[in-house]
Amino acid sequence: SIEEAMSDITEQSQLLLLQQSRLGRKLQDGMLALRMVRFNDVVGRLRRIVRQVGDEMGRNAELIIHNGETELDRVTIVGLLPSLEHMIRNSLAHGIESPDERRVLGKPEVGQIEITIESAGGNVTLEMKDDGRGLDLDAIRRKAGCHSSQGG
Repeated sequence: SIEEAMSDITEQSQLLLLQQSRLGRKLQDGMLALRMVRFNDVVGRLRRIVRQVGDEMGRNAELIIHNGETELDRVTIVGLLPSLEHMIRNSLAHGIESPDERRVLGKPEVGQIEITIESAGGNVTLEMKDDGRGLDLDAIRRKAGCHSSQGG
């Protein structure tokens, strides 16, 4: 009968739509997986920056990564790299002391720069810290005073 044929066609159409939807999801998941890279994949580049800048500035430091297996979108990591490199340079220039200074302060000669990556609910948090002296607030205030008096 026509009704049975229509019912069969409707059922087959629904099955095909369901299969198409599943395939679409699998394709989307596969494409997303291709875009994802582990943070550890860029750590070699960051360690080279630590070594090169440390050599230029007479500072010794090691880069420690926590949760480096965390996956991030490739575009996100590429976008973060210049900022991370800049922060590493700042740690070496303004935080980590020279080996002699560290020895006098009772610290190991090799400083530590740590990066921790946390991922939860689609959000990624990145924390960077070093075991250096910290910011010289007096020098910052002096420099800020110099700039404001020159500018105004």
